[in-house]
Amino acid sequence: MRHEAVYRRRRAVALLLLVLVIVAVVLVVKALASPSGATRAATSTPTPSSAPTTTPTATTACDAKDLDLTIATDKTTFALGSKVPFVVSVGYDGELPCLVDASDVSRAVVVTSGSDRIWSSADCAEQDERTLLLSKGDVDRATVTWTMVRSEKGCSKGLPDVRAGTYKARVSLGKAKSEPVVFTVG
Repeated sequence: MRHEAVYRRRRAVALLLLVLVIVAVVLVVKALASPSGATRAATSTPTPSSAPTTTPTATTACDAKDLDLTIATDKTTFALGSKVPFVVSVGYDGELPCLVDASDVSRAVVVTSGSDRIWSSADCAEQDERTLLLSKGDVDRATVTWTMVRSEKGCSKGLPDVRAGTYKARVSLGKAKSEPVVFTVG
C-alpha cells in the first residue's frame, strides 16, 4: 500500500512537469509567431540593415544625441511629376540599448523649397507602430517616397501643385535631425 502512494506521488509530479513543459512550449511558440509591430504605410518600405530588434526589452527611450539620422536620394534631378525615393537611416551610437519610435508619424521626412514647407511624410501617415530596440552600431533603413504633391497637417486636399525648382529634404525623429539632401525638380 505504501508503494502505491509513492507511485501516485511520482505520477502526479511527472504529470505536473509535463503540463509545465507544454505551457512553456506554447508560450515560446506564441512569442515567436507574434507580429513584430512593424507595420508600414504605403509610402515607406523598410530595408533591414544591422538588424535592430523589434521586440522591446529596454525601458529607456533613445537620447537624440545618440541617434545618427541620414537621408539620401539616388539622383540629384527629378522630372516634374515623378516620384522621389528617399533612403532614410536611423543609426545608434549610445552605450546602452534603448527604444526608439521609428513609425512613419515619428520619423518624418520634410521637403522644403526656400522657406516654403512643401510636404511631410507625417502629414497623412497612418498611426502605425514601429518601436525598435537599438544597440550600439545598429542602423535601421527605410525608403520613404515623395510623389511630388503638397501636404499639410490634417491631410488637406486642393493644395497648389509642385513646381520646378530646387528642394531640400530632411528627416527628423524627435529632437534628432539629419543634414538636408538637396535636389532639383525640372
